[in-house]
Amino acid sequence: MTKKASPTTNKPMGPSVVPAHAARQTVSELVEDSILDVETRLAFFSDRGRLRAMRTAVPGPDLNGAKHDFQRSLKLATTPAQITATEFHLETLDWMQAGAEIFQRASQLQADAQSACFGQDLASWVLLLGDAVRAAVTWPLLRESRMIEWQELAKGTRVRVVDDAGELQRLCERPPADAEAKVGWNAEMLGFAGKVCTVQRVGDASHRNYILRRESLPSGRDFSFPFDALFLLSCA
Repeated sequence: MTKKASPTTNKPMGPSVVPAHAARQTVSELVEDSILDVETRLAFFSDRGRLRAMRTAVPGPDLNGAKHDFQRSLKLATTPAQITATEFHLETLDWMQAGAEIFQRASQLQADAQSACFGQDLASWVLLLGDAVRAAVTWPLLRESRMIEWQELAKGTRVRVVDDAGELQRLCERPPADAEAKVGWNAEMLGFAGKVCTVQRVGDASHRNYILRRESLPSGRDFSFPFDALFLLSCA
């Protein structure tokens, strides 16, 4: 029988996952103090740098922290592949920083334009341009990974859902190629548009679908999507 109370406090325990701050701090100290081996430290700084650069929650990406991590990774890199990959990360961060500065400049120009009665809504235009940049950067890669057939995928396989909400709804409201039925549409499925998800299980041949769970928190409910609404990122 599984014990449902904490062995320390004897308070009820549930399935919720909470951050282990003490464990995280211990690992950080082991890495920062160079106690762990070079490969482990290299992987730690590289992974943390990527996470810092990809942070979307307020206040956004920690570009300075990410750059510091990758600079430390570069010092630990020993093979040509490791050096090239780390230098690529640093170049990408410089590009992101330049983009952030463009947005800041747009805000200033917007204020100047309004005071001069110029009538240009630069801030709104740059925000829309940000969405276009994302499409321009990711589309060449995603275009090659768009699923063109229903296939067996292992649980945990990572996929990305199409980011156009209207297109996603259209795909869900009609049977995909060689399917007999549509998966249907639920308003909550809108939150999956453009998100990276993991396959929980393969659907059935009549729908040619997959049951997906979002990687980002809160993951929420699992939903079913047709194969042609997905980009295959990696296999489990």
